[in-house]
Amino acid sequence: MGIDIDEPKNRVSQFAAKNQIPYKTLLDEKGRVASAYGIVGIPTMVLINKDGRVLTRKYFAIDTVLETLLEKK
Repeated sequence: MGIDIDEPKNRVSQFAAKNQIPYKTLLDEKGRVASAYGIVGIPTMVLINKDGRVLTRKYFAIDTVLETLLEKK
């Protein structure tokens, strides 16, 4: 899922529809989620496991983590 920070709901909805975003897009209107996860710049990718633990928040590392997780299944 994607989380959009500090943008109006209608703008986010229009962007998602226009670009046919294939995943759920949530809105962090007040930046509380970004603050909780230490997001200081966008775009930022954060991989969180089902227990809520942050696995990685770096672009270059996310592919390796995903490959490792997918190989285990």
